[in-house]
Amino acid sequence: MLRKSTMHRVTGSVTAADGRARATRSELRSMTKQAAVLSAVLAVGWWSATAAQGDQHLKQLAEARARWTASRTGSYEFTLNYQGLYSPSFPKAVSFSVVNGAVKPITDIPAEWRSFFELRNTIDKLFTQIEGTLKRARWQSPMGPATSAIEYDKTLGYPVNVRIDPDRTIADDEISFGVTGFKAVSQATGAPGRQ
Repeated sequence: MLRKSTMHRVTGSVTAADGRARATRSELRSMTKQAAVLSAVLAVGWWSATAAQGDQHLKQLAEARARWTASRTGSYEFTLNYQGLYSPSFPKAVSFSVVNGAVKPITDIPAEWRSFFELRNTIDKLFTQIEGTLKRARWQSPMGPATSAIEYDKTLGYPVNVRIDPDRTIADDEISFGVTGFKAVSQATGAPGRQ
């Protein structure tokens, strides 16, 4: 008497007594290899597209920095609007005046945050922060930042909106800021005007 669970070989496959085909071990190994190859191809395509995005951000940064340098805007004012989770004393918006290379905050900055803003009080320093964050993202992952959106002024090149999260698995490594109220000022007086 044959039991329903009894299996027999039919043309190289194992077939259950009820007629359903079952794969042999060699067929399973073959399917596993095919799935691995397909996964690798998809991963390489995704990695290439994401890495290209990181390279594109560095290229856009270089182009924006070149526009900024070519504009020869040496005296200007701007407001830096920072987004993120900081202590209640953190000023979300700070305005700076840069005249003949001398930087002066227009907004009062609490003492505990002065060193933070000293690293971000000129357009050149903002470019340096963006570059450092993009390179850190590239170091953490060859694919570049987990998320990023960067917008530069089309004429002068200064950063307008920046949101970069180098690695979504690490807390507090992202930067998010905007530059508003940018205006060139006269080098001699610090009054608004074009150079």
